[in-house]
Amino acid sequence: MVFRGLGRAILGITFIFSGLLKGLDPYGLSLKIDEYLQVYGIGPSSACADILSIFLCGLEMLLGSMLLLGLMKPFPILGILSMLSFFTVLTALSTFIPQYRIEECGCFGNLFPMSSEKSLFKNGVLIVIAALYLFSERNITCANCNNFLLEAFTLVLVVSISFGIPVYGTLQQSILDTGGYKIGVDVKSMPTFRIVDNQYRDITDTVTKASNFIILVQKQSFTTEERKRVSHISHNKGPLVVLRYEACDTIPGLPNYVSNPNLLKSLIRSRHNAVIEMSNGTIQKKKLLHGY
Repeated sequence: MVFRGLGRAILGITFIFSGLLKGLDPYGLSLKIDEYLQVYGIGPSSACADILSIFLCGLEMLLGSMLLLGLMKPFPILGILSMLSFFTVLTALSTFIPQYRIEECGCFGNLFPMSSEKSLFKNGVLIVIAALYLFSERNITCANCNNFLLEAFTLVLVVSISFGIPVYGTLQQSILDTGGYKIGVDVKSMPTFRIVDNQYRDITDTVTKASNFIILVQKQSFTTEERKRVSHISHNKGPLVVLRYEACDTIPGLPNYVSNPNLLKSLIRSRHNAVIEMSNGTIQKKKLLHGY
């Protein structure tokens, strides 16, 4: 009895914690999935990575919550065992086969990086706990099965919360900014913040010393509506610069430079175009361009 309660708590809390950390920054998990897709020769796919990111974050939180609440036994523990088994195999390949090597597994998002070796050990321990818990629960039925309406309502609520968090973070920008460039941060203290123009001249000081400056982070081609917003910003908000991926289109008449991809990923935890307002090098405001 004691083991069942302890095992359920360990597994449930671990899965909720893991899913929530990644769900608050689904963009970070999406980038990690892109990395896995490239390592296995599938190639990067933003849409596929975003869908898988939402699915994995939501499923982890859902299974953990269902296990703690005793919903739909034995499906939660079977789902947990299946996920652990799959990712243990994936992590083992990453640990022991050089061509599939990925240094950080992404198990707990960017906030708590974990090596493949540590992840493999963690998964092994959790699989043992899950297997023992499943064996101890083999003759126990669902606690709420006699109250179908209560269980159905609880399940709908848990599903909505579990998947709603990563969906919001994907459609907007991550709730948890793990890129380092949060509001209030002085970018002059960030060693990764460096801007060069198309002639490779360093213009970082021009940006960081201005009393007011706008950085447009362009991660995809501007829509017609976004072009109108950019035009309005350039005429009414003072000096600006567009930092973009190489494949993105440009707007004539505006200073736009191909930037370090890692910097763009850190500045805005989203795949959408965004606006960053700065004053003397300090980030004052960050907002997606379509809502600015």
